[in-house]
Amino acid sequence: MRKPFFPLVCVVCLMVPLLPAAAKTEVAVFIGSPGEEAFNSRFFDWAKRLEQALVQGSGLEAAAIHRYPSQPTDPPLTREEVEKALQHLGGQLVPEDQLVVILIGHGSESGIPRFILEGPDLDAMSLATWLDGVPSTSQLVVHTASGSGAFVGPLGAAGRVVCASTEPGAGKNAPEFMEYLVAALEQGRGDADRNGRLSWGEWLNVAASHTGPNPPGPL
Repeated sequence: MRKPFFPLVCVVCLMVPLLPAAAKTEVAVFIGSPGEEAFNSRFFDWAKRLEQALVQGSGLEAAAIHRYPSQPTDPPLTREEVEKALQHLGGQLVPEDQLVVILIGHGSESGIPRFILEGPDLDAMSLATWLDGVPSTSQLVVHTASGSGAFVGPLGAAGRVVCASTEPGAGKNAPEFMEYLVAALEQGRGDADRNGRLSWGEWLNVAASHTGPNPPGPL
């Protein structure tokens, strides 16, 4: 079942190229607990396609994209590993740089909003605290899991844009937003102002337009 995407924190803040000329961009892709093998294959396929599209379409170096876990056969991601990864990346960034965090997996809104991991899950407030410790003043969090809408409020901060694949209270089914995000990059879609450069906001918006109740058609 398709779930609408809502850019609940102002996406127009990101009308800058995917790869700014005067800043370093680091991308962290966190893949949560799949629950079953079919989802494991799907989540890693999305991650790999996304990485390839970012490198080919934006000029981002492969070394700037970090996938956790690295391979489908690696041990599942834990909460401690998310914290360590963000601390490590934070040590490589300065305020002028960009940090992009993409969450792929399952989520829950029951009780405390959670991104499902092996062992203790990742809650929104902990993620916000760790992101606050990263010095880059330009941060983008794209949460593509179910229940992701509940993360928007807790993660909100100056210089940080948070995009979710579901609206709060409507995130029980597995969203399709990640597929459209990847397809938009693969096909070079979304340059709304036709300036020859795709911004983060344009990329997110073209994907979002295909996941609402009246999508314009396949990408």
